[in-house]
Amino acid sequence: MKEFLKKYYTIAITVIITASLCFMTLGAYYNGKLFIKPGGTAKFSVIQRLIDENYYGNYDKDVATDNAIKSYVSALGDEYTTYFTKKEFEQFESFINDTYCGVGIGMRKDAENNTILIVEVYKDSPADRAGIKEGDTVLAVNGKEFTVDNFQQISDAIKGEEGTEVTLTIKQAETGKNKDFKLKREEIKKDSIYSEIIDKNIGYICLYVFSEGVGEQFSKVIDEFERKNVKSIIVDLRDNGGGLTKEAEIIADCLLPKGNTIYYTSDKNGNKQYTYSKVEGCKLPLVLLVNENSASSSELLAGAIKGNKRGKIVGKKTFGKGVVQNVIQLSDGTALKVTIQKYFTPDNMDINKKGIEPDVEVNLGENSTVDNQLEKAIEILK
Repeated sequence: MKEFLKKYYTIAITVIITASLCFMTLGAYYNGKLFIKPGGTAKFSVIQRLIDENYYGNYDKDVATDNAIKSYVSALGDEYTTYFTKKEFEQFESFINDTYCGVGIGMRKDAENNTILIVEVYKDSPADRAGIKEGDTVLAVNGKEFTVDNFQQISDAIKGEEGTEVTLTIKQAETGKNKDFKLKREEIKKDSIYSEIIDKNIGYICLYVFSEGVGEQFSKVIDEFERKNVKSIIVDLRDNGGGLTKEAEIIADCLLPKGNTIYYTSDKNGNKQYTYSKVEGCKLPLVLLVNENSASSSELLAGAIKGNKRGKIVGKKTFGKGVVQNVIQLSDGTALKVTIQKYFTPDNMDINKKGIEPDVEVNLGENSTVDNQLEKAIEILK
């Protein structure tokens, strides 16, 4: 009898556990309603199963999954946290490595006007040769309209195989008129850094993007300037939208005394992490040029210089991106770029959505052939 009861209880418990697992993963019907375990993943699995079992048509499960994940990430309300499909992540890596096939323009959202603004036209690119200018607005690509809402897709629409054509509908800032430009895509290699000696003895360095290896290039330029006995340095961060944080740290090392705070971060639990300059940097007088398109790593560097009183900041208030993202690549080639920390300047300034105020504010001046901001930097260093 005891053996019978033991066997009975074992079977009963097994049935209960199996039913519970089915309920938790697949749901169960009660009074005509499908009950599921609370929680997003369980619900998603049930919905996916119901579609597979009931949907009349055919669909691409990978595309549906990617779109579902994008919606989930978008619901966070953080414009910097992004899910990349495999193709999108390849394009993101091309941006970081400064190579891609396209027409040679840099863009950003103009939220105020719900448009996409061209903030950079690369020299001798298809866009440059066609006459497209900074300040122009992209309205459509191959007839498809783009606004702030679908900004993430516009780069994909413009880029493509080398030698293929793409038509951009541009609203020209100079005339206010719309014009179609048919352009042939080329491999675009963006220069990350440009340097020269101006005004006889001032070393001028323009940083276009904080791409892989630009910190080492910057260090070599500083060494060259010192060998040529330049008297001061201008670092131009205007229209530099950021890039790799580690490259900004290397450049800060080149400019700050050893042991200075470059920045510090704080995560969602309030844990702080400080980053300090590791070497004794250049001691020459310094001016940084910034504008409203200087963002992210550009602001990290500008904040380090201003917070340590190492040099003057000239131009316009910066963009205001003071958060740090981590990129996590998945085994299928997709990736998640997720905001993990907020960063602060050495003097405890939170610049996110606020920007960095210049020490000397200078307007560039519309339709001016003179670079007023650069001229002011030269004036300060004389």
